[in-house]
Amino acid sequence: MSFQGYKLKFDLYASHKSISDPAMPEHFHNFTITLYIKSYGNELILFEKIEENISEWLEQYQNKSLHVMFIEAAGDALYLALKEKIEGTGFELIRLDISESPVHVYSVSEKILDGSVNLLEYSPLLNVSWNNPAAGGTFESGNHFAVENIESGSIADETAVSVTPAKENTSREMALTKEEPVTAEQVFSEIAAAKERGQSLTAFKFMLYISAILIVSLGIMYIVRAGGSYPKGSDIFCHIYRADLIFQSLKKGVFYPLYDPYWYNGVEIMRYWGPLPLYTLALMQYFAGGDSMNAYILFTGLIYIAGSLGWMLSGLRYNRMGLAFLLGILWFFQPENMAVFFEGGNLPRALIAAILPYLVYFMWNYLKAGRIRDALAVIFLQGLIGICHGGIAVMLFVTFALFLGIYGAVMKESKRVLSLLTGMLLAFALIGIWLYPALIGGGVTSGSSTNQVMKNFFQSLFVSLNPIYRLQGMTDIFYFGLPLFVLLVFGVIYGSKETVPAFLAAMLILFSTSKTAYEIFSRLPISQFLWMQRFIPGAVILALFAFLQWKKLKPYIMVLLCLALILDTLPSYRYIYSGVNGAQDVYTAQRNNADNLLISDAKKITSQRLAILDLSRYGAFAPYYVAGTDKRIKYTFGAGWEGAHTASNIVRLNTALAGGNYYYLFDRCLELGSDTVLIPTVFLENKEEDIDKIAAAAEKSGYARKENRNGSLLFHRNTISSFGVVTDYEYMAIGSSAKDIALLFPAFKEGDSLQLDSYTYEELKEYKKIYLSGFTYKNKKGAEELLTALAGSGTEIFIDMNKIPADAKTNRYELLGVSAQVISFKDYFPKLKYEGENYVSEMFADTKEEGGEDLSTWNTVYLDGIKEKEGTCNLDGTELVFEGTAGNKNIHFLGFNLPYHVLTSQDTEIAELLKQIFKLDTDSLPLRTIVPLIISYCHNKIIITSDYDNVNTTLSGLDILHGKGTLKTDNNLLVADKGITVITIKYPYFVQGLLISIIGITGTVLYLFWLKRNRMKSDKEE
Repeated sequence: MSFQGYKLKFDLYASHKSISDPAMPEHFHNFTITLYIKSYGNELILFEKIEENISEWLEQYQNKSLHVMFIEAAGDALYLALKEKIEGTGFELIRLDISESPVHVYSVSEKILDGSVNLLEYSPLLNVSWNNPAAGGTFESGNHFAVENIESGSIADETAVSVTPAKENTSREMALTKEEPVTAEQVFSEIAAAKERGQSLTAFKFMLYISAILIVSLGIMYIVRAGGSYPKGSDIFCHIYRADLIFQSLKKGVFYPLYDPYWYNGVEIMRYWGPLPLYTLALMQYFAGGDSMNAYILFTGLIYIAGSLGWMLSGLRYNRMGLAFLLGILWFFQPENMAVFFEGGNLPRALIAAILPYLVYFMWNYLKAGRIRDALAVIFLQGLIGICHGGIAVMLFVTFALFLGIYGAVMKESKRVLSLLTGMLLAFALIGIWLYPALIGGGVTSGSSTNQVMKNFFQSLFVSLNPIYRLQGMTDIFYFGLPLFVLLVFGVIYGSKETVPAFLAAMLILFSTSKTAYEIFSRLPISQFLWMQRFIPGAVILALFAFLQWKKLKPYIMVLLCLALILDTLPSYRYIYSGVNGAQDVYTAQRNNADNLLISDAKKITSQRLAILDLSRYGAFAPYYVAGTDKRIKYTFGAGWEGAHTASNIVRLNTALAGGNYYYLFDRCLELGSDTVLIPTVFLENKEEDIDKIAAAAEKSGYARKENRNGSLLFHRNTISSFGVVTDYEYMAIGSSAKDIALLFPAFKEGDSLQLDSYTYEELKEYKKIYLSGFTYKNKKGAEELLTALAGSGTEIFIDMNKIPADAKTNRYELLGVSAQVISFKDYFPKLKYEGENYVSEMFADTKEEGGEDLSTWNTVYLDGIKEKEGTCNLDGTELVFEGTAGNKNIHFLGFNLPYHVLTSQDTEIAELLKQIFKLDTDSLPLRTIVPLIISYCHNKIIITSDYDNVNTTLSGLDILHGKGTLKTDNNLLVADKGITVITIKYPYFVQGLLISIIGITGTVLYLFWLKRNRMKSDKEE
């Protein structure tokens, strides 16, 4: 056997100088490098590892300039370098071939084999080029040597080499003559010098681009500031308020403030809102000399600079700085990024957008080279995104997991894909000390209500890809970008093997935002996390980064796509440009706005706490201005209500306003400690017609009307500056839907527990009436015994049979011998009879257009097993019972779901029927007594002094508040007894969160050790 060894092929995409005109820009080729290697001994040695090692070594030259005019110089240098690298691995390099086309191959070797398998020793041939005659080529003449009679077949068939001197070359690179041969060392020296010159030029270009980035950022900041209408976005004041609070705390030496007493009756500042954006904005405030508005301007510039530098890092690495510079601008002005920052004012997501170019850069690098430092960078950056916004971090993980799954399948690279996914999961564990408490509490919601919110994050693709809406100034409509979609289509069809997965993943994410996708996703158990439009930034970054990596794309197509992308982003100027009004004082503009909305007047007369019922129409401005400027006033509401402990209280206040339940509204405002209430009349159920009605309801709870101008009503109750509330309820509502009855009859107390048998007989017997709807129980027999005992003591029980638990044995809806039978009504109820009176209902509500349900078909139940039929109707000759008793006159069973019908349709006739059933009036209120409280705040402590027992302090009963014993709460509010109550504020779930972070750190160390071990094992095998 003449030769036994391996033939390894590698592709190198690099540029070199023009032969015809060295002054011309360098151009790229796809060079094929072929190595002939064999082992020293007869022992079989696997070559996969050495192949991987050589591929990784060549990676440093990918997308770079070789700084040579001819491939011969590159071949000589590569041969000597790889020969040295391969030595000592059990292999030796026999020959290296390098070619830029099948007909132009350059070979270099110290040991070549003739037909008799004889080794001929000689020095490497330098700067030799050959045109393969077998492929139709010719021997070249000119400024190089020609090699004759070399076959392109098996290495064993090679013949001796004959070298013919070429014409004298006076160029610096090719100063080679027969009499004075050039050595490999001279070639390396020349390449090193050329590389140094090239690096200097690259550094100069890079600094020019950096300067341009800084200039563009200054332009953006100037335009935003000169307009005078900043800061922009519905949520922007929420983040400015919290960042200012952190800034002021840092000045006092408090590095991680836990509690803010001014919003939501007391709220945790960073439990559900990532700390990194807030600390970043606080840092900008420091640089702005403490001015929070100028901090916003600096933050805007920072977001652009940081994101653009991420793109330039990729451009420098892959020698595409011009395109990377353009993509950095396009990335900032992408429609979704603009909408997030300037329309929504979502600073956490804006900061994430600035981090994404770095994350994708290191992710891509790891997929290409498998370097440990790239994997570590991915973990670090994913963790940073997590402490910006935990939910978005999960969505990005899903997006990149989709991309990596496709990449692994296409490139047949499962090891690095799984390694990356493992690292990204470890990032969530690393931030466990913050993430775990955020997941335990109000920050996560689920259920049908979230499906209604979820629906807002899907729309027709014809709208998402239609640029006309943006051109018409409709910046609040989600727009993906038509040219970007064209890029995806071209990329999926014509892209290179390594870029297609990114294009395809981005396209799948886009399709997932369609209405059709909503119908599928809304039925999934994890639907509350599938707000698909929020996945779009991950899709866009993948598409643009794949565009950057698409090196074989024809230049004219690349230019056309770039022009289309630029044109598509031009309407984004609407987000930042609102007309240059000169140096308008933003604080004056805010003060004028507050005066016009009567917020300034409301602040002046507030003693303890202010409530503004604007249904979030004022965005975060109202809570910011009330609690964050001038005289700071405590506020019942805030921004980001989902994370408030009093979220359910807030929702019911808004529901009461929208439904015209004004008696409930003012009574519960008093319960929350609000002595001043401001209501824009536009939100009243019947607008101006309801002014007298709402004034009467306010007066019933002790509020007087102070102002009625500029479309707002201002009410105030005279109280002491710091007060609590002692309340005596006569009626109790238990269950998830039982709380609705309190909207109709505010005298009902909303029970804290949904489980009937979690209450004792002694607790419940104090109430005259108890209403059950949507309740649960541990033991049916025990629950029935409890109800029977309460009825025997004189308590009236009202059971909504629409919302009772199913019997565990029979799976029937039955309680105390009465069962619920399913029935549906169309458009309205039949004529209802109760105690001899007839009641005619109005049409069922259809709230589908407002994002609610179509209730024109009313699915409900009637009663079976009733002995005393008090409420009935006739349907097609059949008597149906909707109210009655079953042997115990104090236990009433209800069907037809009448309370919910009244709430959704404001049916006054059926509301009157309910008054007769419950023997109550809608203006019946619980007895509330205002009592003085002394509440003082110091670092991580709250001290409450009371002269009374069982006082509602009007403070949120947060789980970070700890006393000597178990603190009492009622309806989410903290209850204190007579004396001094000392409350300590502690970090929530510190031990559990710390343990998860420790697990994350340990896992990351083991992960890196595993990567390093595999790397060392690979090197050893090579």
